[in-house]
Amino acid sequence: MPNNGLNPPSASTGGAMSAGSLAVTPPTVNASPASPSPGLSAQTNPNPSTATPAPVPDSFRQIRLGMTIDEVELALKQDPYFDYRGPPDLSMLASPNENLIETKGYSFISRAFFQFYDKKLYIMTLMLDPSAISYYSMYTTLIAKYGQSTSLSPEEVVWESATYRLSLERPLSVKYIDKSVFDRLKEAGKMKQSNRSVSQDQFLNQF
Repeated sequence: MPNNGLNPPSASTGGAMSAGSLAVTPPTVNASPASPSPGLSAQTNPNPSTATPAPVPDSFRQIRLGMTIDEVELALKQDPYFDYRGPPDLSMLASPNENLIETKGYSFISRAFFQFYDKKLYIMTLMLDPSAISYYSMYTTLIAKYGQSTSLSPEEVVWESATYRLSLERPLSVKYIDKSVFDRLKEAGKMKQSNRSVSQDQFLNQF
């Protein structure tokens, strides 16, 4: 896979951020409005391009969906955009076989969450700093890189492939999802809910 990352900010450039292999320059005072209009159609493209859209990404910089906990930890320790502290940032979730890494970020990233199932990364969420970069800058850059979105609402813009989902969510975060794992867990959750409903009905029938 190509390096889908950012170059760390420097004193001369002021820094740039990317999602996938894209680059985003923070807006100037005279930049476009801070966000697209809530009524913006999913077919609206503020920066029309004839270039072939890039595939929906599965990675940010050196961190890729499907990596093990150890691989993600190593990548975080080596990345200047994350302030990973090691074990204090790693926790078990209530659901079986699920782990979470929550770490602070630097520069454009305020905080990041990495969710694992069976010790494999399947959700990656980057919470961005709105004082450093705007929703509109991210929106226009992602549209230019990945083409028209699959869906658009006031809450989020989504790009999907058969295997991955990328979303830009308000107030300002970017989320990467491995759909195969996510959909499997969602179905398992529905099954558990159905089983609880059956158990409740069986109990009520005792009266």
